Amino acid sequence: MRILLPAALLLLPACRPAGEGSGVTARLSGAVQGEARGDSAAVSALRCDGARGWVEVRGVMGDTGIGLVLYPAPDRALAAGRLAVHRPGEADSLRPAAAVSVRWLDSTRLQGLVADSGTVTLERLDAGRVSARIRARLRSAAGDSTAVLTAAFRDVPLRAGPTVRDACGPDSLRAAPGDSARPTR
Repeated sequence: MRILLPAALLLLPACRPAGEGSGVTARLSGAVQGEARGDSAAVSALRCDGARGWVEVRGVMGDTGIGLVLYPAPDRALAAGRLAVHRPGEADSLRPAAAVSVRWLDSTRLQGLVADSGTVTLERLDAGRVSARIRARLRSAAGDSTAVLTAAFRDVPLRAGPTVRDACGPDSLRAAPGDSARPTR
């Protein structure tokens, strides 16, 4: 399960180039407000195949980060369409589904937020690229505030994940050598 996504976002120290024309935009409204935008250097996507596979899409813009995990129905490939957003600890068992986490830096503090409802519209998942729109309600990690996230990932290059046995399990969160964007435990 990909429960560690919120923690992973808090540990992301850097981003890596992803591809021309790709990017991310995000807007938060509610108790937490702001806008962020990133170009191709700010986005990445990783596909983990297997019976319990997933696609993870990230956008990192300075100290702000957005993480999206797409969970296909068992034994089916992801395709364009809508996915319901669930809490990260629940989405894996409610396939097809999506989970969204945000690390947001505003003018006064850095906050971790997790989506508990909403919709992801997967617009493209072909030719090694992912495009998706997100509209989700977020709750702060402290539980003291809520916000609405409207975001879009555009033409993010999709790379294959590890090919080792059980690569879609918790060990897939370990950093690959030289990969500063992958969290370690």
